Amino acid sequence: MEIHDEVTKRVPLDFKRYLYDRVKWQQRMITITGARGVGKTTMVLQYYKEQYDNVSKCLYVSADNPFVIKDGLYQLGFDYFKGGGKALIVDEVHKFPDWSLDIKALYDSFPDRQIIILGSSKTEILRSKGDLSRRTLIYNLKPLSFREYINFTMNQAFKPLDMQAIIKDHTTHAQALKKRLDRLIPLFNAYNRTGSFPFNQQYSESEYHNILRNLLDKIIYEDISLMHNTKKSTTIASKKLISYLAESKIPTINVSSLCNDFDISRDTFYSILDNLQRADLITVVTEEKKKNKNVAKGRVFFNSTNWYYTLAKAFWTREADIGNIREAFFIAQLPEASTVFSSKTTDYEVITNKGRMVVEIGGKGKSRKQLNKGENSYLFKDDIEIGFQNIIPLYLCGFQY
Repeated sequence: MEIHDEVTKRVPLDFKRYLYDRVKWQQRMITITGARGVGKTTMVLQYYKEQYDNVSKCLYVSADNPFVIKDGLYQLGFDYFKGGGKALIVDEVHKFPDWSLDIKALYDSFPDRQIIILGSSKTEILRSKGDLSRRTLIYNLKPLSFREYINFTMNQAFKPLDMQAIIKDHTTHAQALKKRLDRLIPLFNAYNRTGSFPFNQQYSESEYHNILRNLLDKIIYEDISLMHNTKKSTTIASKKLISYLAESKIPTINVSSLCNDFDISRDTFYSILDNLQRADLITVVTEEKKKNKNVAKGRVFFNSTNWYYTLAKAFWTREADIGNIREAFFIAQLPEASTVFSSKTTDYEVITNKGRMVVEIGGKGKSRKQLNKGENSYLFKDDIEIGFQNIIPLYLCGFQY
């Protein structure tokens, strides 16, 4: 309880992530997943402050705390609930051995208590030994969107826009932004370098990138290596692949060539890709007809453009062709309800609840010649503040969540 008080007393309430108002906080069991550093703990503790703000009613613990490991999650929760506690928040839940069995036992033993768990990935939750899929609502928290970055750093209150609103009235939205924000393009560029994680205001750019490199080590050596009991050679190959992605101007992957370079099998290579996706570090976009097959024809991007600058800043600072970064931004800013496929004729086809759209992405000089002449074809351009007809500023994609 003393540790709980230390952790919760500095929780900020002035800025909340997009997911906060979407979570059905009244549910008996809630699971929050997402990449390291995106703000899962802060968001859940904001709920604690507003709903309980009393350690005797709601307790926050981290599953890797020595006291938790010593006594066990079930015993800790049992004692707390028997003592009158109403809710238990368990952070880093995946670090406790067979955690799902303890959580399931608590859930079944105390039907009038609430349990909130924070874990590494939705896939790991669903694959856990204790079947929690029918017991918990699972939410995934993405990195800061460009909209959230503006609100967080500039003390603004811009509301989300769905893709339909963006393509229908992008000129009006862009003009409204220009009136309230100076230097919109430099602000967008700053977001791509250091804007995805909600600790960006506390540090200089170099310090921010140092922290992300430390986060990457934790993802590789803790979240992936320990959880999946991977070999040292596989861990090294994972870092080699990350380095390759960070300095490649081409988002497609030649699997055979990389397997030879890394001295690993194709099965190991695909396992590495799968683990990096589960850790919310990368996204693989395939052609629609290839969606259930391998990624030999797919495109691979980091889930945040910040990783390109963190891992290879000198390369992207001098590189005129930043197509990877533009496309990574577009893919990362799509809401989870959208489906995206790569295309042989254009860049992407995006399916939303409003239908299908064809998308090209480029810089200021990009032409529309690759777009077909039908409806629902759009060119998203970097380096422009105001668009025209089906040419839309790329930064507006960052307002979808």
